[in-house]
Amino acid sequence: MPLLPLKDAARAIGIPYNSVWHHYKLGRIPTQLAGRYHLIDPDVLQTVLLAYGYRKRQQ
Repeated sequence: MPLLPLKDAARAIGIPYNSVWHHYKLGRIPTQLAGRYHLIDPDVLQTVLLAYGYRKRQQ
């Protein structure tokens, strides 16, 4: 997949943006800076979050 802004990548894999932002601020998510956007591949984002034990809440 192409690189997407952090918010769009979170939406693409179905994870709330505030959870992604929390892990990003802790320095756990590597991104590429392009202008004012932090770009990441959604597959990489999902892999990183799974590595840190993130699980979606059951509804």
